[in-house]
Amino acid sequence: MHKKSFLAVVSGLVLAMATYNALAFTCTTTITGQTINGGVEVPAGAACTLTNVRVNGGVTVGANASLLVCSSRINGGVQAEGSNDIHLGEVDTDACPGNDINGGVTIQGALGAELDSNAISGTVKLQNNGNVEVENNSITGSLQCSGNTTITTEEFPNTVTGQETGQCVGF
Repeated sequence: MHKKSFLAVVSGLVLAMATYNALAFTCTTTITGQTINGGVEVPAGAACTLTNVRVNGGVTVGANASLLVCSSRINGGVQAEGSNDIHLGEVDTDACPGNDINGGVTIQGALGAELDSNAISGTVKLQNNGNVEVENNSITGSLQCSGNTTITTEEFPNTVTGQETGQCVGF
């Protein structure tokens, strides 16, 4: 085999491996104590729980799907649109410690959302959701809220280094 042909084959294998690692893991159950490379996708109608999980990629939640994340690290942010319930930490009722989220969080059109005791490095956008709780988070970025039916901190304020806008002013 010629040197150029060998390099082309090796380059192709490296590219194929990189593409494989970039694919999202589909979550429809409870995942505990794992590292997931390439992100997580919660498909429409599914329910996913991540406990003590490291996600190297973002988390995307489909329509009518639910997500509960406890004691985990997400390197890529969280995106949800038209979902049921999104819970990123839920310290008070489920003993679900908060998370480290390196990336923004956008939740739009969910029935409910709770962000409790998380360290979030990015902007948080909460728009047109049902009942929303945003409490005891450390947000390195802005906190933008609008069109939510109800929104509260339950007397546990957040630390926000960026701007607080809309319904989240003073949170």
